[in-house]
Amino acid sequence: MRTAAFEWLKRTIEIKGDVLSWNDLKFGFQYESEIIHLVSQQGIFKPRMLDVPLTIRTSDTGPYEDVFDQNSGLLQYAFRGSDPNHRDNSGLRQAMLESVPLIYFHAVVPSKYLVASLKPDERLERRFQEFRAF
Repeated sequence: MRTAAFEWLKRTIEIKGDVLSWNDLKFGFQYESEIIHLVSQQGIFKPRMLDVPLTIRTSDTGPYEDVFDQNSGLLQYAFRGSDPNHRDNSGLRQAMLESVPLIYFHAVVPSKYLVASLKPDERLERRFQEFRAF
C-alpha cells in the first residue's frame, strides 16, 4: 500500500504540480477495495492497514523544530515534542529502524502542501531528512 501511495502522488503531481491542496490529500486514492486518505487532522498519519505512519503534514504556523539546511538543501524533520515514547514518535522511530520511507507534506500556505519523501537519517537523533521531491 505504501508503494501505491507514492505512485499515486507521483501521477497526481505530474498532473497538478508540486503543490497539492488539502482536498487532494484528504480524498486520497483507491487501493484494492478501500479509499486511502493521505492526511487527517493529526500531523502524523497512519492508515489502519499499516504498522508505521505513512505521512507527515506540517502547518504553516507549526510549533515544531523542523530545519531547512541551507548548505545541503535538505529538510530535517524533528520528532514531536520531547517525549520519545509519544505514540507518534514511536511510529516514526519504528519507521526509522525499518528504513521505511515517509511522505512529507510541507505547508507553503494554509491548505496547500509541497510534497516530498523522507528517509531516516540515523546520524541525526530524532530526525528524518528529505531526500527527494516527487
